Amino acid sequence: MTLLLDTCVFLWLALNIKRVSNVVLNLFQNPDSDILVSPVSLWEITLKYKLGKLHFEDTPQKVMETLCSNRGIAWLDFIHADAFEQLAMPMLHRDPFDRMLVAQARRRGLTLVTPDTLLARYGVDVLW
Repeated sequence: MTLLLDTCVFLWLALNIKRVSNVVLNLFQNPDSDILVSPVSLWEITLKYKLGKLHFEDTPQKVMETLCSNRGIAWLDFIHADAFEQLAMPMLHRDPFDRMLVAQARRRGLTLVTPDTLLARYGVDVLW
């Protein structure tokens, strides 16, 4: 199974916050799971960091790169076709970062790991 992490899930893992479900934790331990994070999440995290809404013990870049390295998380490229996928999506969710993640998951057939149940209404597989 190929999983795309919602930004909040990636952050919870990075900050060691115990909010990630047992289902998700079990999939992280399964060597057959491919786990991806989008540069969309990187953009959202760095924006919140610059606005003072997030704090890290090191730079966001170092924290995210370390997490990816330690947990075997790979970066998913964001390409123009991902952005165009949003044209086919109704405006059910206003957060542009979540919409971009949904577009990537829809277009590529990925399972989106998120506690946001509204995102499943886009016809994308959601896991929590």
